[in-house]
Amino acid sequence: MVKHGGHNVIEAAARGKAIIVGPHTDNFKDEVEYLRSRGALEIAENEQELASKWAAVSGGDSARHRLEAATIAAYRNLPNRVEEYIELVAEAIDLHHTKTAQ
Repeated sequence: MVKHGGHNVIEAAARGKAIIVGPHTDNFKDEVEYLRSRGALEIAENEQELASKWAAVSGGDSARHRLEAATIAAYRNLPNRVEEYIELVAEAIDLHHTKTAQ
Protein backbone atom coordinates (compact mmCIF):
# COMPACT_ATOMS: atom_id res chain seq x y z
CA MET A 1 0.00 0.00 0.00
CA VAL A 2 3.11 2.17 -0.04
CA LYS A 3 3.20 4.66 -2.91
CA HIS A 4 6.45 3.35 -4.28
CA GLY A 5 6.22 1.63 -7.64
CA GLY A 6 6.04 -2.03 -6.89
CA HIS A 7 8.24 -5.08 -7.01
CA ASN A 8 9.13 -7.36 -9.90
CA VAL A 9 6.15 -9.72 -10.19
CA ILE A 10 7.89 -11.88 -12.80
CA GLU A 11 10.18 -13.31 -10.09
CA ALA A 12 7.15 -14.65 -8.22
CA ALA A 13 5.52 -15.79 -11.47
CA ALA A 14 8.67 -17.71 -12.42
CA ARG A 15 8.23 -19.70 -9.21
CA GLY A 16 4.51 -20.28 -9.81
CA LYS A 17 3.40 -18.38 -6.72
CA ALA A 18 0.05 -16.75 -6.07
CA ILE A 19 0.58 -13.01 -6.49
CA ILE A 20 -1.26 -10.19 -4.75
CA VAL A 21 -0.04 -6.62 -5.25
CA GLY A 22 -1.10 -3.20 -4.07
CA PRO A 23 -2.29 -0.44 -6.38
CA HIS A 24 1.14 1.15 -6.90
CA THR A 25 2.80 -0.87 -9.64
CA ASP A 26 4.26 1.88 -11.84
CA ASN A 27 7.70 0.26 -12.07
CA PHE A 28 6.23 -2.96 -13.49
CA LYS A 29 3.07 -1.72 -15.18
CA ASP A 30 3.30 -3.95 -18.28
CA GLU A 31 4.19 -7.07 -16.32
CA VAL A 32 1.34 -6.52 -13.84
CA GLU A 33 -1.17 -5.91 -16.64
CA TYR A 34 0.01 -9.00 -18.52
CA LEU A 35 -0.46 -11.23 -15.46
CA ARG A 36 -3.71 -9.55 -14.38
CA SER A 37 -5.24 -9.99 -17.83
CA ARG A 38 -4.58 -13.72 -17.57
CA GLY A 39 -6.05 -14.11 -14.09
CA ALA A 40 -2.57 -14.69 -12.68
CA LEU A 41 -2.43 -11.76 -10.28
CA GLU A 42 -4.75 -10.02 -7.84
CA ILE A 43 -4.63 -6.27 -7.19
CA ALA A 44 -5.67 -5.06 -3.74
CA GLU A 45 -6.64 -1.38 -3.81
CA ASN A 46 -6.54 -0.95 -0.03
CA GLU A 47 -5.79 -2.74 3.23
CA GLN A 48 -9.27 -4.26 3.46
CA GLU A 49 -9.01 -5.79 -0.02
CA LEU A 50 -5.54 -7.06 0.79
CA ALA A 51 -6.83 -8.78 3.93
CA SER A 52 -9.74 -10.30 2.01
CA LYS A 53 -7.61 -11.52 -0.90
CA TRP A 54 -4.92 -12.84 1.44
CA ALA A 55 -7.54 -14.74 3.46
CA ALA A 56 -8.95 -16.29 0.28
CA VAL A 57 -5.52 -17.40 -0.94
CA SER A 58 -4.17 -18.59 2.39
CA GLY A 59 -7.40 -19.99 3.78
CA GLY A 60 -8.19 -22.58 1.15
CA ASP A 61 -6.38 -24.52 -1.48
CA SER A 62 -8.77 -23.83 -4.37
CA ALA A 63 -8.20 -20.05 -4.60
CA ARG A 64 -4.45 -20.46 -4.21
CA HIS A 65 -4.27 -23.33 -6.72
CA ARG A 66 -6.35 -21.40 -9.26
CA LEU A 67 -4.09 -18.37 -8.98
CA GLU A 68 -0.90 -20.45 -9.05
CA ALA A 69 -2.07 -22.42 -12.11
CA ALA A 70 -2.89 -19.18 -13.93
CA THR A 71 0.50 -17.75 -12.93
CA ILE A 72 2.37 -20.79 -14.24
CA ALA A 73 0.45 -20.70 -17.54
CA ALA A 74 1.01 -16.96 -17.97
CA TYR A 75 4.72 -17.26 -17.22
CA ARG A 76 5.15 -20.10 -19.71
CA ASN A 77 3.45 -17.99 -22.38
CA LEU A 78 5.48 -14.83 -21.83
CA PRO A 79 6.56 -13.26 -25.10
CA ASN A 80 10.24 -13.83 -25.80
CA ARG A 81 11.63 -10.36 -25.13
CA VAL A 82 15.23 -11.57 -25.48
CA GLU A 83 14.81 -12.19 -29.21
CA GLU A 84 13.23 -8.75 -29.67
CA TYR A 85 16.10 -7.15 -27.77
CA ILE A 86 18.72 -8.96 -29.86
CA GLU A 87 17.00 -7.76 -33.05
CA LEU A 88 16.99 -4.16 -31.81
CA VAL A 89 20.68 -4.35 -30.89
CA ALA A 90 21.52 -5.86 -34.29
CA GLU A 91 19.61 -3.05 -36.03
CA ALA A 92 21.45 -0.44 -33.97
CA ILE A 93 24.81 -2.02 -34.83
CA ASP A 94 23.93 -2.12 -38.53
CA LEU A 95 22.85 1.52 -38.40
CA HIS A 96 26.10 2.47 -36.65
CA HIS A 97 28.21 0.63 -39.24
CA THR A 98 26.27 2.25 -42.09
CA LYS A 99 26.87 5.73 -40.67
CA THR A 100 30.58 5.15 -40.00
CA ALA A 101 31.14 3.64 -43.46
CA GLN A 102 29.88 6.79 -45.21
